Amino acid sequence: KYGRGKKLKENQSNPARLAELATEIPQLLSVAAEMLTAGADHLAASAKTARITSSSLNGLLSACQYYIQVSEAAKAITHLEAADYGLLTLIRNNDPAASSSSLAEQSFRIALSGHIAMLGSGQDAQAHIDDAKAIMAELNDLVGETPDGQKRLVSIYFTLARELEAQLEATSDDAQRQVLANGFETFLNEVSKTSEQFTVRHWVGVTMQSLGNGFEVNGRMTPQAEKYYEKAIAQFTAIKAKSKADQTWVHEDPMTAKAYIGSIRMNLAEVMKKIGNYKAASTELAFILLATPSNVSVQIEAARTYSELGLREKDSAKYLLAIGGARKMKSGDNLIWGWKKINRLTQGKDAFKNEYFESRLGIVEARLGFAMFKTGEDKKKYLGYAKLEVLNTKKIYPELGGPEFTARFEALLRQVQEALGERATGFTDNKK
Repeated sequence: KYGRGKKLKENQSNPARLAELATEIPQLLSVAAEMLTAGADHLAASAKTARITSSSLNGLLSACQYYIQVSEAAKAITHLEAADYGLLTLIRNNDPAASSSSLAEQSFRIALSGHIAMLGSGQDAQAHIDDAKAIMAELNDLVGETPDGQKRLVSIYFTLARELEAQLEATSDDAQRQVLANGFETFLNEVSKTSEQFTVRHWVGVTMQSLGNGFEVNGRMTPQAEKYYEKAIAQFTAIKAKSKADQTWVHEDPMTAKAYIGSIRMNLAEVMKKIGNYKAASTELAFILLATPSNVSVQIEAARTYSELGLREKDSAKYLLAIGGARKMKSGDNLIWGWKKINRLTQGKDAFKNEYFESRLGIVEARLGFAMFKTGEDKKKYLGYAKLEVLNTKKIYPELGGPEFTARFEALLRQVQEALGERATGFTDNKK
């Protein structure tokens, strides 16, 4: 085990080996796909005579997942619903080989994904909607109405949302992507009208958000993306309102319910920022922090949002709030810590290494943004502060948290150098 871990670290620190592995991955994936599909075909051909085992069903499950990923959902559904060896058939018949609860949960999730994907084909749309709704009911019965069961259901639906987003990303043809998304949307609209379960409403919102992500082009907004983001906002806002009236609707355990509500607010903040409503996003983040002030990831997002507000509103004061904190409470402390406090509280803590370097970058970005509103010697002075932040961080931590952070620090340094009228050489002329 130690040897494998050591080898993995060696590969990660060897760019040439990483490049070599990158060229090998497509070939390895092709071989794996051939093995999976051959195994599924063999099981189908021999099902009437051969003994079906749990290992063969796990292989079939992987093959079905592969078919979904390569836009061949019909093949996945065939293998899932076959009368003599289909995963769903065996599960429904309580076959010992399909008795694993994990296998059953994954099978229903993949079947649901397959039927939703088939809506994009334009064939038997209502039949696929009905089948998908029936599978949702079976999945709900499988995990149960217990608190733990409902938590698992949220997790399953969240995974499904990400899988649907991956299907969109894997579709290179714009027309086919839109057809697929229309199928997803048709089903989501249907279930949102007929189900009042938190797990389902949450899934609809997250999936609409995923559809929006799938229609962005290189991080830029498109009309299709904005449409789905608006639908996600409507879902999340409705969930938030219903949970305020009845928190037990979300989950009977108060702490779990609060965690889910915080997650919904985070989703809202993310989508609000996507459509340019940074003030609303900042408010949602503040509500999360009222409940969990020490949530460092949310503190980082809140500080970043103030920097984004500074740029969007052309307000230099927002950059100062990003650095020093905002929303002062009765205690005198800021609810939103700001980059400096995040930096101070995460420094030297291995568990928060990435957050520490993120905060250092945040300080530099905010100082640079603030400086760009100044002129003459003032501008030069504040740009100098930004430059020193980078160089001092490099001096204390020469590795700067790894290659990714190093690249980001150097890119920022080049921006500062350009703004100062210097040659944009990055760290090249600053090795001392």
